[in-house]
Amino acid sequence: MEIKRVVENDRIGKFINEEFSQYATDCVVTLNFEEFCFVAEDNGKIAGVITGRAYYNEVHIGDLIVGMAYRRDGIGSKLVAAVEDAYRGKGYEKIALTTFGFQAPEFYKKLGYKLEFVRKDKDPKLSKYFYLKKINYSSGINGKETDIQKLVDNIDRVHTTDLGADRIKKNLSLGEVDVVEWCKSKILSEKAEISKQGKNWYVCIEGCIITVNAGSYTIITAHKEKR
Repeated sequence: MEIKRVVENDRIGKFINEEFSQYATDCVVTLNFEEFCFVAEDNGKIAGVITGRAYYNEVHIGDLIVGMAYRRDGIGSKLVAAVEDAYRGKGYEKIALTTFGFQAPEFYKKLGYKLEFVRKDKDPKLSKYFYLKKINYSSGINGKETDIQKLVDNIDRVHTTDLGADRIKKNLSLGEVDVVEWCKSKILSEKAEISKQGKNWYVCIEGCIITVNAGSYTIITAHKEKR
């Protein structure tokens, strides 16, 4: 038996695919494997690329790269959205990804990805962040779960007024905190119970209710549940 480093070729790729598929079959697991690559182009020039693969019930984003000249133009968000749209409602339950501290942890948080774990490093720039986002809401009854996902998907649009922030601080005795970021964190929590009634979303969590307008994404109020 000899172990050696090689460049992957068609013969090796065929072996990987066949054994990978057969093992899933033996374990009675649906493979659902495919690789993906989406590109953003500007008059033939590559502005950004996102790659990854889907397997079992999960989609994994591998690389997201946006050209220097196109950063801050929303290209990254559009590429991530392209992946979400491509795999939502096709049997995949979630999208997983990792990013380092110096890369884009806050970017993915704003897109509605939930932080599962941080593997800390002595250099914070090299701490690794593990994120997850559920995408299986499109099959909801009468579109109710789709409405819920819409709030999560547009978490970066959630905001409030100065008067609203003051009212929420008073209602919940929050003190000096960023009210919008506090509400966003509650909306994205796995403990949150989200429902839509009329023109508003209602987020129930940890004894309080957050009301968000479904048209403008304005946090109207938040108060303690009445017992």
